[in-house]
Amino acid sequence: MWLTHQNIGRRELTGALLTLAGIVFFLSAGQPQGGSSHASAAAWRTSCLVILAMAVTLTAVGVRFSGAAKALTLGSAAGLAFGLQAAVTKTFVSEIGGGVLALLTSWPVYVLIISALAGFALPQSALKTGVLAPGLASSNSVSLFVSVVLGGVLYGEAISKSGGANGSSAYVGLAIAIGGIALLAGSEPPFATPVADKTRGHLQPR
Repeated sequence: MWLTHQNIGRRELTGALLTLAGIVFFLSAGQPQGGSSHASAAAWRTSCLVILAMAVTLTAVGVRFSGAAKALTLGSAAGLAFGLQAAVTKTFVSEIGGGVLALLTSWPVYVLIISALAGFALPQSALKTGVLAPGLASSNSVSLFVSVVLGGVLYGEAISKSGGANGSSAYVGLAIAIGGIALLAGSEPPFATPVADKTRGHLQPR
């Protein structure tokens, strides 16, 4: 890339384009509709425990890897945190009118805080690998898909108001994005394009 002086291969470009196309297709075809602003306590407990277990597992596995695999797994864990954060915000907003004391005794506040902290720390760890594409793609994609799934599970939202073909098209977009992420998972760390070292008169990696 001309901006960072790094060479990006065909695999990374193809994976990034597929991921982007899948997300755009998913958002265009699947527009969640309906539902309520509250979910049952049992549904929230189950969802939070499942998200927590998945995030902890991905993080534990990710720290054992390096390069693209580490970026992908930690980015996916971050996406889970972001997706949960998006879902719980809907409940949190409906309780703001109750005052400060009500908020301090409300569980959505603490879920938001924990998911925000996780959503801050995990992407930083993914980006430290130096392989940006898998971490960013997995984080953004998983966040989108998890928020849509939780919207349906917790709030009864439909993936598309017209259902049928639009709903199927949304899943096609999901499959395309997953294919893009799979390509990015095997990407190599980008290497710098050599630039001239004016002080020594020969090429040096930048």
